[in-house]
Amino acid sequence: MLFRSGVYLKGRLVIVNGRNLLISDPLDILHFTPFVGTLPTNQSSSGSPAAVVVAGNGNLLILNEVNAQEFQNLSLPDSWALVDITREFGCVAPLAAILNGPNCWTLNRHGISEVGLTQFGTHQANPVPVSRDIQRRFDSVDWPAVSSACAAAWNNRAFFALPLKGQSGSAVNNGVLVFNNVNGGWEDLWQGDYLTPVAFARLTIAGEERLTFATADGLVCWLTDGFADFNGPIATELTSRGYFGGQRVFASKLDVNWDTWNPSLTVSVLSNGQGEDITLNSTPITYDRTKYLLANKADYDPATSTSATFDAPHRQDYSPSADELLTARLDAHQNLTEHFRLRLRDRAPQVVIANTAGSVRINSIELAAKPIGSLATKET
Repeated sequence: MLFRSGVYLKGRLVIVNGRNLLISDPLDILHFTPFVGTLPTNQSSSGSPAAVVVAGNGNLLILNEVNAQEFQNLSLPDSWALVDITREFGCVAPLAAILNGPNCWTLNRHGISEVGLTQFGTHQANPVPVSRDIQRRFDSVDWPAVSSACAAAWNNRAFFALPLKGQSGSAVNNGVLVFNNVNGGWEDLWQGDYLTPVAFARLTIAGEERLTFATADGLVCWLTDGFADFNGPIATELTSRGYFGGQRVFASKLDVNWDTWNPSLTVSVLSNGQGEDITLNSTPITYDRTKYLLANKADYDPATSTSATFDAPHRQDYSPSADELLTARLDAHQNLTEHFRLRLRDRAPQVVIANTAGSVRINSIELAAKPIGSLATKET
């Protein structure tokens, strides 16, 4: 016998065995009556059952590879019934179907789909995948190995662990897609050296319920509800539209006005020609918080800062040091204009501004150029 999935419901153990369900005798999970306790599932187009889930109304959902059915009246052997819910999707892994609230979420080739419980106590399939906002992530799934995927619901979140492409050796579930029920959106992909679950379980750890998981290496780990904010610099990049409407021009001057806070900026101009891009500053543009833009003005001393000296105008940068946290305004951006010279012949040059530290707000970009070539048009 090949047991793939099973649940305990209404005093009976229900097990997926190949193309059939084995249903134990009432209150006796070790025995079942052959023929009487065996239920063939729909085999016309759906293949073998992959998973069974206790549904929100107390019935049983049977998830085949491309089909979902509801097993009704389990406690009444003479009234057992299979009801088709959808033939659009099912489940591709025994451990990748869960209850998220009253609804069943399941992994399939469409992504992650939902069989919802209606107000009338019946189940209805949602034709739109609940993972539509992150559908690009499923392009990276290693589908031949997806039968090892697993899922769980915990702490107002739904977790789906999937194998991703590009692994060397045996594939493991090295990416976890997380949905936040409180925010109503995806937290996208979680990854880590030890975050490779083969199965999830909710257990009590030191008096608190934790989501635990086992890894293929034999480790048992659990997740806590603590977190650490990301404290590194966030790289950003802006690419402008192409200028001059396709007219061939000679670009010679670029002016950029921005509001900055401890930035590290690089400015370049993109050309249509391969490898003809121009970087306009050889080293990143940074600003010194102790220097002023005015000539002959004494340097600013962060160690002796007051509210008045901190706000004194014409300083290059107003990002505070550790000495100024009691006197500084934490989001004081300085407005500056930078001028660049270039020599570029192109039809639609684009300006790219990249920042790898602090903050920058782009106010305006002005690219000066003059037409080259003939501007005349032929009339007949």
